[in-house]
Amino acid sequence: MLGQQYFDLRSNLRDTVGALAQLAEETDLSAASVTKVRNVLATLKDSFRLVVLGEAGTGKSTLVNAVFGEDLCPVDDAHPLSKRIEQYQYGKEKHDFEVSDSLLECYRPLEVLNDFTLVDVPGDGSIKRHQQQVIEEILPAADFILVVFPVTDPWSPTTWKMLERIYEKWQDKIVLILQQCDRRSEEEIDAILEHLRRTSINRCQTQFPTFALAGKKALLAKTSGLDKDRLLKQSRIAELETYLSQVINRSGHRLEKMDEACVLAKSVLKEVRDKLHTPAEIIRADDELFATLEVRAEKQQSRTEGKFEPVFSAFDNAFMSARLKTDHLLDSRMGIISSLQSAGDLPAKIEEIITDTTLEHVKRTCEEAALVAEDDVRKLWDELSHDMQKKFRLKLSVGKTGEPDWSASRKRLVEQVGNATSGELKNPYLCDGLKKFFRRRRRRMWGFLLVSLFALIGGGWLLWKGWTPFHMIAFGASAIALFASVFAGFKGTAKIRAFFSEELDAQRTRLHDALRLAFNQGVDQCYTDFVRLFDPLREVCTQQRKKYAPLLEAVDELEGSFADLEDELWKRDRKMPATK
Repeated sequence: MLGQQYFDLRSNLRDTVGALAQLAEETDLSAASVTKVRNVLATLKDSFRLVVLGEAGTGKSTLVNAVFGEDLCPVDDAHPLSKRIEQYQYGKEKHDFEVSDSLLECYRPLEVLNDFTLVDVPGDGSIKRHQQQVIEEILPAADFILVVFPVTDPWSPTTWKMLERIYEKWQDKIVLILQQCDRRSEEEIDAILEHLRRTSINRCQTQFPTFALAGKKALLAKTSGLDKDRLLKQSRIAELETYLSQVINRSGHRLEKMDEACVLAKSVLKEVRDKLHTPAEIIRADDELFATLEVRAEKQQSRTEGKFEPVFSAFDNAFMSARLKTDHLLDSRMGIISSLQSAGDLPAKIEEIITDTTLEHVKRTCEEAALVAEDDVRKLWDELSHDMQKKFRLKLSVGKTGEPDWSASRKRLVEQVGNATSGELKNPYLCDGLKKFFRRRRRRMWGFLLVSLFALIGGGWLLWKGWTPFHMIAFGASAIALFASVFAGFKGTAKIRAFFSEELDAQRTRLHDALRLAFNQGVDQCYTDFVRLFDPLREVCTQQRKKYAPLLEAVDELEGSFADLEDELWKRDRKMPATK
């Protein structure tokens, strides 16, 4: 296609401006701004105007059809000779509209007419009275004026007279075409071209760009596809197409128009960017807030949990203090006499002392620890509020008062730790185990003691009967049984102490682990609640992002597109204009 580079650039610019127009409407930009960008878009729809001058039968229609590769104009052989100017332009349906006695507008559904408007001006004497109208209305708007000479008669006085009348004002637009060159030899064509050049210098003081071609061969090559390369070469149309493309691609005033369109469109795009500034800042603030929210919460949570190490040591000390109290109580029941008595409610008292003493300290200390956790969470809230206010002038607010209520989280933390403590301190195995060991020791001691007593009574009876020395054996057995009772008492005491120590050590470990787990879970829940405070804001931000993020992305893309277009236009502006 002629001027492919220019039309590709213009198409890109039109697409970009069209996208801007749609974006301006989507962002509810002012009606004036939307109209401005629509007007910019309209300026990019103008087509190149190609005016063809020459007498009937010179091959003008064939030339135009060959250049565009379309059956655009009817050839003179099959079309009555027209005495009017025919202007071909795009229309969805084929129809002709008679504007005046001298102008016929021909609408054709051909894509090429979106970019080109073709004006066929008869060059014979039948329209001499309309020559001034042609000059005043048609030629000033032309981009190219193709003056066609037939190779059989390139000396037509009518065409040369018309050329002499128009060249002074529009000589930079004029191109001389020697048509139907397949009717002459190469030597003849070269001679005729040289004649045309000399004649144009003599009569118009200008050497116009001059080309020779065979329109029919070029049209046949483009439409039939038969022996295309050979026919195109013989038609010599490539030189003309190259020249026309160079002129189109370097069309100065049209490049300036695209430059102006870019400037105007970018001014509207800036209005869109300014209107989206506040949503953009809010989205940026949201992204920064939520990107750091969980990270900062995790760091603060880690610091909070680190503050509880002394608390765990205090809990351990409270448990050991309760254990010392039970040690004294346990010792009071380790005597020989007391060992013969039932343990009664001693195991239950031991468990009660451990439970009450430890639980009381845990609850008191846990309240203080919960306040520490609350203070850390509140501090994080204040830090985030300060950052949002400082960076984005956005004040965080929750609920009616604007400040979060941490009482529920604090209460839950205390309850979790208290429940975990109670669960581990209720140790039926300790109570039942102590009862079992006390009962076993008492039975053994009483068993040996009764044996000793019976042996003593038997020895006394033998002594009374005078059965000596058998009474000494009975007395000895009594002593041994008494010793065994005492030994059983000491051995049972050792087992009780070992069991008690082992069980309390295990309980101490379990309690420590349970308290740490409960605290960590409670603190984690506090910070989870903290993060959840932002869920409504996150939802609002998500909706805002769905609404505005595509618009902001579109602005970024359009800015990049306009930058690329301006760069390409700048490169085109730096190139030398096509040689006329």
